[in-house]
Amino acid sequence: MDISGSKQFESEVIGVISRTKDVISVRFRRPDGFDYLSGQWAFVSVGSEKGQEMKPLSLSSSPTESFIEFTKRLTGHVFSNAFAAMKVGDKALINGPRGKLTLPSDYKKICMLSGGIGIYALAQRDQILYRHAAKNQHSPSLFQSF
Repeated sequence: MDISGSKQFESEVIGVISRTKDVISVRFRRPDGFDYLSGQWAFVSVGSEKGQEMKPLSLSSSPTESFIEFTKRLTGHVFSNAFAAMKVGDKALINGPRGKLTLPSDYKKICMLSGGIGIYALAQRDQILYRHAAKNQHSPSLFQSF
């Protein structure tokens, strides 16, 4: 995977949240200078018994939060197992942010559709959408299914 062209940060785990029996979120201390928009993602590199494992993950935290969070379905693969084994105080390398699937500010109506694990990346946008709607006097309609 080509990871050139973006910043790399080392960050510490500050929380692990079990969302369902096979989905977890890992919260990291937000590094200084890690500024991102809703809809962006990053490469996350964690240590495993085989060395460093790296995968692209969507940011599931809102850019307004003081932490960054990634949510992953647990699949039993090497990266997934290493991610699931993370504990408070562990460190990971985060390369990003990346991606341009961000919310435009000049549209009056926005529709987003997600399924499966993708719902977590969209859920953090709810905060942004509702703030945007209040500022622009819109009434958002939100449909979600888990």
